[in-house]
Amino acid sequence: MDVWTSLLEGERYGVWLIGSLFLLIFALVVCPFIYAYRQRKFRLQIANHVITNTYKLPQEITPAELSYIFSSSIKKRHVYASLMQLVNDGILSGVMHNGSYLLRIGPRVDSRMPLASAYVIDQVEQAEQLLPEKLVDGNTSYTVSSTSEKVDGSKLYVFWWLIREGLRERGIIVSRPVKAYLSVVIKNQLKIVGCTILSVFSLQLLLMVIGGDIDLGATRNLLSQAFVGFAVTFPLTFLIAFFLVKIRGRFLGRYWVMTEKKRRLLNQFDAFREYVRLVQEGRAIFESDEAERRARLKTLPYAVALGYAEVPAQYAGKNK
Repeated sequence: MDVWTSLLEGERYGVWLIGSLFLLIFALVVCPFIYAYRQRKFRLQIANHVITNTYKLPQEITPAELSYIFSSSIKKRHVYASLMQLVNDGILSGVMHNGSYLLRIGPRVDSRMPLASAYVIDQVEQAEQLLPEKLVDGNTSYTVSSTSEKVDGSKLYVFWWLIREGLRERGIIVSRPVKAYLSVVIKNQLKIVGCTILSVFSLQLLLMVIGGDIDLGATRNLLSQAFVGFAVTFPLTFLIAFFLVKIRGRFLGRYWVMTEKKRRLLNQFDAFREYVRLVQEGRAIFESDEAERRARLKTLPYAVALGYAEVPAQYAGKNK
């Protein structure tokens, strides 16, 4: 029996396999190109705007928090970016002492600080003067003043935990990001299965119309085979859905982690992220040189957190 006849009669899962292969190619090849195109189009729209130094985030959010919304990892650069932001705001100040850059409290005071920023300020206050690297190396134990909850672990882990908890408390991200992510993955898996079955059904009908013989019994058998095939390939379709969501998040943002009332801000966060990149690359158009200088200073902590700029030497301890 030739391949065409095998497909026409639905034997050996022929149509099911072709439909699955088509969806696999679409998911792992076509979708990334679609997401990349949408992100490039979005960036071009931002790049064509005339930007002023009044451009700001729609919600008060620290550099590390903004970076967390677009990636789940927290590294040393995020702590340094938070330090830079606090120095820019005057909450902390830096002094040179014996060739080292030391941090100290003041001159400004702000009692409404995000948890992670409050943690940084507490560490500096306890030490009176602190080297930036002391905030990223080693382990610590920290008690959250508002809830008396104790967090133990590496300093980077405590910082990450406080960022996530602070975003939860302010209603920016969901209380259970892992659950939200799995929910999105399962929904995407159901979409993949639905599209696969629809493709199989449509292809089978097309082949029967071409062959001049519509056999509903064969179609029913084919669909039952498709459901059996789905049960067998469940781990594969779950893996495809998992990577599809990851790919979408890499290009367009981790929308599943945002709460419903804040999800509308994701595009504006992404626009600010793109604005930061353009400013640091010198590709943004400003009203004056002074406006550009202020914008570069203001966005540098965000650029460091997002990986668009290197950590300044004094914060990275390269001045010794």
